[in-house]
Amino acid sequence: MQFELNSRSLNFVVDYDRSESLVIQTDAIRLKQILLNLLNNAVKFTPAGEITLRIWQENKMTYFSVIDTGIGIKKEVQEQLFQPFSQADSSTSRRFGGTGLGLSICKKLIDLMGGDISLTSVEGQGSTFTFTVPFESPLEAVIHTDDVLSEIDISAISFANVAILLVEDNPLNQHVACAILKTKGCLPDVAKDGHEAIKMISEKSYDLVLMDIQMPNMDGLQATQVIRNELLINDLPIIGLSANAHDDDLKKGLASGMDGYLTKPIDADKLFKTLWYHLQNKSVN
Repeated sequence: MQFELNSRSLNFVVDYDRSESLVIQTDAIRLKQILLNLLNNAVKFTPAGEITLRIWQENKMTYFSVIDTGIGIKKEVQEQLFQPFSQADSSTSRRFGGTGLGLSICKKLIDLMGGDISLTSVEGQGSTFTFTVPFESPLEAVIHTDDVLSEIDISAISFANVAILLVEDNPLNQHVACAILKTKGCLPDVAKDGHEAIKMISEKSYDLVLMDIQMPNMDGLQATQVIRNELLINDLPIIGLSANAHDDDLKKGLASGMDGYLTKPIDADKLFKTLWYHLQNKSVN
């Protein structure tokens, strides 16, 4: 979060009892997704002041609170915020961007992890989002295997001569993805939505596209369908990016014409292996 915090001169505090050992058994990837989503929202809606992440444990639950001194949320719309495509109001969407899907995804993930999420907010004074995760996860342990990717050695691979288009509306996510790609020599072009991506792909030849699925104006699924069905470009690998780790999103992505799918926050090792795999397949085909 540091890049975005520095750009806005916001103070960031992590508040927890360092004398105690905070240990939980849960899904680390999904926990990170939830925290990053709530912290991203706090930064987005806090023009000045402070953001605090407070963590404590009691009654066999771990509590996480993200507290900001931002614009706050009207009382009449607070209850709808965890519904898909809900935002404070249309003016908020125009001013700050986003689809309003983030909080509904957070709630689904927290429910699956056996916890709960709540909100307290005063308009003009800030908001506090608090969620819980039990010490012991109710989910069965899932072992993810991908034999094809696991065998790829990326230590000596360079993407310096690979033309990649990153389609992502969030400036922080743009910065993080570009920084990761730069470690392997790649300087991607960036489009902020599907419309811009289609224009850039029409004007320049790319080797691969990293396509965020949830974006304003035109989302990644719609853009991919246009690339495949209207531009008739079928040999360009398109890898979907989304904070939503549900199987339905993978199926929707593949159905729209995407070749693969990565979950945000991006894992650098898996990103590079995925890029190499699809670029090699493209050269073979």
